[in-house]
Amino acid sequence: MRVLSHRISIFFYLLLLIIWWFVVRHDPIFGDGVVNVSRPAVEIYENNLKIAYYKNIPDPGHPTLLPYLLATTWKIFGFNLPVTHVFNIIIAFWLLVVFGKVSRDYLSNSVSFWSQFVFAISSVIVSQAAFLSPHLLTFALFFTALHLVNKKKFVLCSLFLSLMVLTHLEALFLWILICLWAILPLSSLFLKLRKSGIWLMILLPSLVFGIWLLYHHHVSGWFITSPDYMRDGVSIKDFIYNILLSGWRLLDNGFIIFWIFVLLNLRSIFRTEAGKVFLFFSIGLVLLLSFSISFGIAHRYYIPIYGLLILGVFAINFSAKKVISGIVFLLAGHFMYLPFNTLGDHTLHYRSFFTMEKELSQIVKQDALCAYTPIAFPRIYTHLQKKNTINYKSLFDEEVYDCEWLAISNLTSRSYPCSKIQIKKDSKHHTIVSGSVYVTLFLRKENEERKKRCKWKKRKPGLLETWYMDLLVKKSQKISNGGVEI
Repeated sequence: MRVLSHRISIFFYLLLLIIWWFVVRHDPIFGDGVVNVSRPAVEIYENNLKIAYYKNIPDPGHPTLLPYLLATTWKIFGFNLPVTHVFNIIIAFWLLVVFGKVSRDYLSNSVSFWSQFVFAISSVIVSQAAFLSPHLLTFALFFTALHLVNKKKFVLCSLFLSLMVLTHLEALFLWILICLWAILPLSSLFLKLRKSGIWLMILLPSLVFGIWLLYHHHVSGWFITSPDYMRDGVSIKDFIYNILLSGWRLLDNGFIIFWIFVLLNLRSIFRTEAGKVFLFFSIGLVLLLSFSISFGIAHRYYIPIYGLLILGVFAINFSAKKVISGIVFLLAGHFMYLPFNTLGDHTLHYRSFFTMEKELSQIVKQDALCAYTPIAFPRIYTHLQKKNTINYKSLFDEEVYDCEWLAISNLTSRSYPCSKIQIKKDSKHHTIVSGSVYVTLFLRKENEERKKRCKWKKRKPGLLETWYMDLLVKKSQKISNGGVEI
């Protein structure tokens, strides 16, 4: 029965994702799929897989395992969007299958099937499977590692954790939490660490990520983020904002119904193993993310919490009412958005923008159109084509005054510097609307109110980077002086 249930769920995922690939196979790459995946992947592809870093573009500091795998896939199967979406769909399939394995660690077969189904139809999973997500591989590796910890296969788990820390910087937090989760039940810590192999879960990913840092410093001069990429430190105000934002993110898109179930069963939910793992990773991940990101946290960062939340709720008093309520709310979540807020990539609303580009090109013609991400990307990174139909320029790189046209949209984040650009009330403009997406175009020459130029602040090197650079300088001087220090 257990094997049959597992095969049914795998067949369901496979069928669902194949159908979904036919729907999205020609969709351009969008948002952070460009910033963190396709941009470095194109660089790696064009350099014949001889590099593994951001060569000529701003570097957000994320390790490049995913872009390198994508560039390798392009070399084998072709440089086009359908191949790219097959690549992403395969990773989404892995995530769903391994989430099913984790669910069966805590739930019975029948309950496990419904928890997998509810997780698979959530808007954040469907949307991430529709574009080149920078997170699906990270979370597929996370749930794989969690399953292996549950099975006490710590040595094998260390291998998956080592791959995970090479996918995204958030993976470092997940690695810390998984190691703590594996250690906490141990009564005699030192003895169990030595005998169980948990020490390898700590040591091997540390070594792998350390090697990546040294490689990254060697090719770029920086351990993690380049000075040209905005990554400010987090203030107390940012931390409080992130905590409040996390609360909203976790309730959004229909997941509020599961939190209601948690409140109604607060005592009993944490007596189950699924409830304990949900509580531990939820609190840990929210706190670590809130300490680390200064410009808001996207919904996709919380995918592990969404999955563990469903398991925690279904672990107690499972009923058809919970399943039906979860399905109704999560399906409704696909259509939820705040009209006055930035549209993210946690629903499919962003796809409306793809039909607008033809009309945009007819208006701006060959003039430069400046905007923030996710609009202002060259076509080579979005459509994997070298010929640009629109001369996009990113406001990360260009001054506002260097643009003939300026695009303001509910797709672009409002937390960026320069995003609150002053526009004259009588300025010539043209607004295009498709679905829930709008883009308003302004002629820049009509808007000379803004006198202050606005650029990204360049990051200063950290203490570790300064120490390492000084060490390299001293070593270089010693070599140049014949091995004699002066």
